Amino acid sequence: MSNDEFPAFSVLMSVYKKEKPAFLDKALESIEDQTVKPNQIVAVVDGPIGSELDLLLKQLELFLQVMEQDNMDERDHIPFTVLMAVYKGDKAAFLEKTFESILNQTVLPNEIVLVEDGKVSVEIQNVIGKFQKNFDGKFTLLKLADCKI
Repeated sequence: MSNDEFPAFSVLMSVYKKEKPAFLDKALESIEDQTVKPNQIVAVVDGPIGSELDLLLKQLELFLQVMEQDNMDERDHIPFTVLMAVYKGDKAAFLEKTFESILNQTVLPNEIVLVEDGKVSVEIQNVIGKFQKNFDGKFTLLKLADCKI
């Protein structure tokens, strides 16, 4: 599949000091192996990182944009969307913690898209309803009749 068939999109990754360079490298390899490639990969360095990670990011600067959180102001933040899916067997408490985590981030997403893949529990529906209000106008819920997995 060519990227021409799909809208342009970016992959945004956070890099922290406890990140293992091998795991970051594997994550980037996984992105490269995808059928549809992102138009941009942005690594946000959130605070000081070790020399190994720093060296890896410097080697990859030709392939990804590196932004250091300490040096950014509000104008530097790239607009981004959080895309999530919920399924029949998911736990409402986990979904609630996920939404709380999103709300507690330094930079909030411009949009949240949640795919309800098949029927979900009443508890999940209640959590979705509660947090939909917190993301006023920035929350899109897509309901699929049947789980496709």
